[in-house]
Amino acid sequence: METFPFELIKRFSFKREPVSLPAELRPMYKIALILLFLRLNCSASTSTILKIQFLNWVLKTEELKEKFIQQTTGKETKYLLKVVHLDPAVNRAVQYAFAEKLISYEKTGKIKLTDLGIKIVDEIILNDDLFVNEKHYLKKLGKTISEVQIKNTLLG
Repeated sequence: METFPFELIKRFSFKREPVSLPAELRPMYKIALILLFLRLNCSASTSTILKIQFLNWVLKTEELKEKFIQQTTGKETKYLLKVVHLDPAVNRAVQYAFAEKLISYEKTGKIKLTDLGIKIVDEIILNDDLFVNEKHYLKKLGKTISEVQIKNTLLG
């Protein structure tokens, strides 16, 4: 009868090692992106969580960014992105931003930048070393992104 090596092991021990977390997965990165979305891409710095999720997804790859920028120049009734991933890390970042009083919730359920959020995001926008690619792309998009078109895309 063969024995597996696991049967010979009497005890396991684990050593906790620090693990590097990619920047795009860090809550502070997501919070800053949300503030940028609200400031650069949303009328009155107010948005639904759906639009924030959508913008977060578009920024995932260069291919998605290019495809989306092409679609925003046309008269489409919905965007033609095939798959949109709703990221739970974005929801968590929204919760953190709310806890830090960077955003507030409107009675309509929309998310709005607070004065503190505006102050911080304006500093991010003015700093040429922070979020260089993201700011360039989001400024290029501007406030042309329609909530109706996003709903049509995501909800069919």
